[in-house]
Amino acid sequence: QSESVPSGAVVIPDSVTNGSITYSVTDIGQHAFQNCSILTSITIPDSVTSIGWYAFEDCNSLTSITIPDSVANIGYGVCHGCEKLPPILFSTGKKILVCYSTSNTDKEYSIPGTVTYIADGAFNDCSGLTSITIPDSVIDIGYYAFRNCSGLTSILIGNGVTNIGEAAFENCWSLPSITISNSVTDIGYYAFRNCSKLTSVVIGNSVTGIGNWTFHECSKLTSVVIGDSVTSIGWYAFKNCSSLTSITIPDSVTSIGVEAFSNCSSLTSVVIGNSVTSIGWGAFSGCSGLASVTIPDSVTSIEGEAFKICSSLTSITIPDSVTSIGYSAFSYCSSLRSITIPDKVTSIEPLAFQSCGSLADITIPDNVTSIGYNAFELCGSLTSITIPNGVTSIGWGAFRYCGNLKTVYFKGDAPELGEWVFFDAAPILYYIEGASGWTTPYWNGYHTATWIPEGWPLLSFDVKKGKLILTYSGGSLQASSDLIFWSPVEGALEGKYEVNLPKTGKTFYRIAQ
Repeated sequence: QSESVPSGAVVIPDSVTNGSITYSVTDIGQHAFQNCSILTSITIPDSVTSIGWYAFEDCNSLTSITIPDSVANIGYGVCHGCEKLPPILFSTGKKILVCYSTSNTDKEYSIPGTVTYIADGAFNDCSGLTSITIPDSVIDIGYYAFRNCSGLTSILIGNGVTNIGEAAFENCWSLPSITISNSVTDIGYYAFRNCSKLTSVVIGNSVTGIGNWTFHECSKLTSVVIGDSVTSIGWYAFKNCSSLTSITIPDSVTSIGVEAFSNCSSLTSVVIGNSVTSIGWGAFSGCSGLASVTIPDSVTSIEGEAFKICSSLTSITIPDSVTSIGYSAFSYCSSLRSITIPDKVTSIEPLAFQSCGSLADITIPDNVTSIGYNAFELCGSLTSITIPNGVTSIGWGAFRYCGNLKTVYFKGDAPELGEWVFFDAAPILYYIEGASGWTTPYWNGYHTATWIPEGWPLLSFDVKKGKLILTYSGGSLQASSDLIFWSPVEGALEGKYEVNLPKTGKTFYRIAQ
């Protein structure tokens, strides 16, 4: 320390000599002056080109710093916690604003019009800041630029900004709305994560992608307008946005990422644009209020858990373009009543429709070769189902706890059967006479009978006032007491038969042609 330099001030030389060797000072390392509590000012020479992370962190007496134009790289958190340091400008070929003063008394700040870049972490932890104006000169908002600015209620983003960095506004709890100008092309991961008072967002027409976790945990968000240039919606982008009521995904979007809208419990309707090819894993899982979904013909895959626990969904039309429906894709859709699986689907994945308690009608296409474990478990409203002739295996517990399942029609040879497939159900398994692998009157412990598929015989029943009411079509009604010998039912009217419930014994009914 020179006698001409005041106490608490540091002037870094442009070179140092060790013996006969002179070294130029080009770099200030990470944490170099961290926690120097009596440091009041520092002057950095033109020889320095780089300042490391947290170099002056928590120098809480620092009021002045001179950074030359030679500095080309400045690390994150260089002046973090320098409570007396005012906002400063320095140049690295383009103007950069640095403001790390977490206790700055200014609640409003307008960034000068010479600034083109807001440095990484520039306003990080400035909890007292309530209003900020970003001029049109700024083209880049750095990582963590306004992170944890919990008092920020107003922000105006200029028309020159092209990039909003990762976590730039994360944890800005008081920010009520944001308009992202048409100049912005990229929004980074976590950019607005946990902005818990954010109610509306308008995304400009130049943004090409919404990053992972961008609006995650924005629990008050009710309105989102997605620009027509967006092509992808990232993982968890709107997860836990529990106040979001509707969303329109534009035709420009081609992919919806993992859990992009999961747990948006107030979401009631979704319109998916005509360019989306894949609905990602868990994309709408936990959207318990979702009652309407429009899936376009461009979609080829619905990935696992995509609509899991969409408990208000009563029906959904899956287009013929879909070739795969993933693991647990519609499980716990407790209000879903009917569904038609497209012809191009070749397998029903495990748990695909598990706990769809209202599901009473499902059509499985002929191309399906396997039905996975627990695929229709706990589908208590299912009374009849037809298994196409291409199915060679049915997994463990596929129809377990389907207590009302009475008839299963097989169009092909006996499939490989897992354990407990029809546990807690006692259906009659109908197979086409001549198909291989079947035995009568029992097969794998289940009652069996033959049928002729022409005309697709149907048989359903109801019980009212002590009477069994049978409704049937496609043939004549027959009865049996042992599932071996069958005889026509006398007195059966065409398509309907009523009989008193027997007090003892068993009687089986079938449709024969």
